[in-house]
Amino acid sequence: KSGYTNFYQKKHGKDFINLLNRSTCTYCNRNYTLNISTNHASSQLDHWFPKSMFPILALSFFNLIPSCGSCNHMKGQSDKNDDWWKNNSLTEMLHPYFPDNNENFKFDFTYRENSDEFIVKFRDVTGNKILQTLNFNLTKKIYQAHSQLELKDLYNLRKKYTKNYIEFLLQKLHQDEPSDEEKYRLLFGIEKNQNDYHKRPFSKFKNDIIEKLLEIE
Repeated sequence: KSGYTNFYQKKHGKDFINLLNRSTCTYCNRNYTLNISTNHASSQLDHWFPKSMFPILALSFFNLIPSCGSCNHMKGQSDKNDDWWKNNSLTEMLHPYFPDNNENFKFDFTYRENSDEFIVKFRDVTGNKILQTLNFNLTKKIYQAHSQLELKDLYNLRKKYTKNYIEFLLQKLHQDEPSDEEKYRLLFGIEKNQNDYHKRPFSKFKNDIIEKLLEIE
């Protein structure tokens, strides 16, 4: 603990964050973790294997996950014991640095017109670990808190006009022939390329929701 808190975090955490080149929280992709501090890393580094249970991993690069304060705090409140972390964690959940192409999901939603309420859901879930990982990270609960903001804004673009306004905007921009990536960056402030989701907040969420909205007749 002393090595991490007094030595690593203060003297090398900033360099580690910068070398990873990850701009948003690894867990939620909602908050920037850009470094603005001159002395130490401004983003928090979550210990995927809790350092209270596994102090030998406190300085392992593979165990340091750039995260926002809220995700780091929520993960720290887990009731999992050290036996679970030792025997089950890597078989039941996805480690952030080791994605599995067979474990995927997309965001979805339901709109309740009578109460003007949006319910965040998941669709196209494949694999055994992904749902357990999403539940552990409270992903649905986190994004539900944004349902009346980012989700509602996108829904209104689609439904409050006489035509599919999202599709109209994308086609309108095509006249100047920007790339698809540039269109999504200009219109929605997100990255369209999955490998670049980490660069801008809400990139995966908005891409999945926009895909759904474009399918609505």
